[in-house]
Amino acid sequence: MRSLYPTIGGGLGAGVGSLGGPGVAIVAGASGAAVGSILKGDDDVQKITSTVSAISKGDVQGLITQGLLEQRSLFDQIIDGIYDLLLLCGVGVGLWILVPIIYSRYLHKKTHSRLSEQEKKGNLMKE
Repeated sequence: MRSLYPTIGGGLGAGVGSLGGPGVAIVAGASGAAVGSILKGDDDVQKITSTVSAISKGDVQGLITQGLLEQRSLFDQIIDGIYDLLLLCGVGVGLWILVPIIYSRYLHKKTHSRLSEQEKKGNLMKE
């Protein structure tokens, strides 16, 4: 997603800048792309900062852990993606089950209160 930041920034900047005319759209698009490039490179800065802090503290275990995280195989990345997908599906199924239960309870209470109001008024038809 980070690789799309310059494109998104340029598009949003040009879209907003188009309200001011073509010249403003060009300047706003270029500045949006620049901001997107800065945001895209923010991840590299965080990696370098953590490496430098681990070196300065003499944290060998931190350096090894960071190296292992960078050298994960394709299989490990796929397994993590599957876990994320299963978690998302679990949340979806939970909502699929809970939302109708909550909505039917709401409708039941609403119908019950409406019938009790009609019963008090005497408008309920008797058989």
